Amino acid sequence: MSGWPLVVQARSQLHEGLSRILVGRIASDSLEPAVTKRSRREQVRNLLLDRICHDEALRFGPRPIAYPKFEETVAAFLSRFLPYADGLLPAGCSVAIHPSGAKLELARFAQFRHVTELERLAVEEAVIRSSVTTGLAVDPNVLVMRTPLHDNTINEKAVLVDLTLARRSWLRERYQPKPLLHAALWCRTGVSRETGCAIRASARSLTHLRRGRAPHVIVITCEILPSRLAAVVSTSGETDCCYHCALPELRSALVANGADEEIDQLNVLVQTQRQKDISDIFLDLARYRAGGPYAAS
Repeated sequence: MSGWPLVVQARSQLHEGLSRILVGRIASDSLEPAVTKRSRREQVRNLLLDRICHDEALRFGPRPIAYPKFEETVAAFLSRFLPYADGLLPAGCSVAIHPSGAKLELARFAQFRHVTELERLAVEEAVIRSSVTTGLAVDPNVLVMRTPLHDNTINEKAVLVDLTLARRSWLRERYQPKPLLHAALWCRTGVSRETGCAIRASARSLTHLRRGRAPHVIVITCEILPSRLAAVVSTSGETDCCYHCALPELRSALVANGADEEIDQLNVLVQTQRQKDISDIFLDLARYRAGGPYAAS
C-alpha cells in the first residue's frame, strides 16, 4: 500500500490491530454459556469484522491468546502522522499512553499546575476533601502534548519577544517548562450507558479544572450500536467529538443486518457532527491549534 495516502495506510494498520482485539474478544465470549439466538450486537460485530479483517488465518484459525490493548493501537495510529505534521499540528507535539485505571497527574501540565494546591487543600481540609478529590478523578487513555518553545525558536523569523515582556505566556520555555495538554482521548472498544456517563463526568472535570485553553476532549471507540455511541456525545458538550475506528464499515454492517432504526440513529449522529470516522481526527487536531475555548486565568 506504499502508493496510498498516509491516512489510508495508517487506518489499514489500525484495523489490523483492531481485528486482533475483536477476534480476541469473540474468543473470550465463546467461553461463556452458549445462547440459542445471537443478539443483534453480536451479529453486527461479526459483520463489521468481515469488513475490516482480511486475514483469514486470523478469522478462522486458532483464537489469539494475547492481543494488543486498544489504547496502544490508537496511539500508534496517531504517531504515524507526527513526522509529517509540520505546519499542521503545533510544534513539539507528542503522543503518550496513560495507564488504564490510573488517575492522571494533572499538575504536570501547564493548564493544571494549580491542581497541586487543590490537592494540598483536600488533604488539610476535610470539609472540601470529597468534592475536590471527585473533581480530580480524570482518566483519559491517550494524551497529545506539546512542549513549550525556546526563545530562539519563537524568534526564528523575527525578534518577537525579549526578556522584558510576554513573560507569562505558557508557550515560553524560559518561564514555563511544563508541557501543555493539547488533547485528551478516552479509548473504549465498547461503550455502555454507564461508561458514557463516566467518560462525560471525567471530561467535565478536565474542562472545569483547566486555566486557559481547554484541551481537545475526544472519545475513540469501535462500538457498534448507535444508541450507545450517543451516550458519549450528548448535546451538553462535555466531549468535543466521538471518532469511530471504522465508521463506513459500521454503516455497511448495519445495512447488511437490516437494522433500519440503528442506521437512522447513526445518520443523525453523523449529520450533527457528533460522530466521525477516525480518519478525520488528525486534521481536526490540526484545526484545533488555532481555536478552542478560553477562560480567565
